[in-house]
Amino acid sequence: MGKRKVTGFLAVFLLIAAGGRAAEDRVAAAKLAARKAVEAWLAGVDQGSYGESWDTAAALFKKGGPREKWVSTLQQGRQPLGPAKSRALKSAEYANSLPGAPGGDYVALRFDTVFDKQGPSVEKLVATLEDGRWRVLGYSVIPAGEEAQISAAKAAA
Repeated sequence: MGKRKVTGFLAVFLLIAAGGRAAEDRVAAAKLAARKAVEAWLAGVDQGSYGESWDTAAALFKKGGPREKWVSTLQQGRQPLGPAKSRALKSAEYANSLPGAPGGDYVALRFDTVFDKQGPSVEKLVATLEDGRWRVLGYSVIPAGEEAQISAAKAAA
């Protein structure tokens, strides 16, 4: 192989490698920014600011129902769990599409959380980049034992 071909190949390889690294950096930055936004949102929910959690959520989230229904849902489902005693991020996955949602930037986060009155639980959230800000698109919390049963059933299917 001639010296020019090797140099050309090396230049193309370096451009591809640099592009791949830039994409990895962008995904890592997205995960970090989404995590910070989600943790701030969860802090509000932990304090009982249920209406504000709806106010700051993604537009698609708000299409799921009115503010009053969301507040009532959290009062009935989240408030009885008591305060979060601990919360640890277990995973954050980036995607540029989700079923039923328009293309965009999404991060799915999973937290292992211990609540005062429920014990070990799993909180799952999806955040989306909307108008330059990460906003919560979905939230669920279930006891850790139930989450393990669901995972086992999916694996067996």
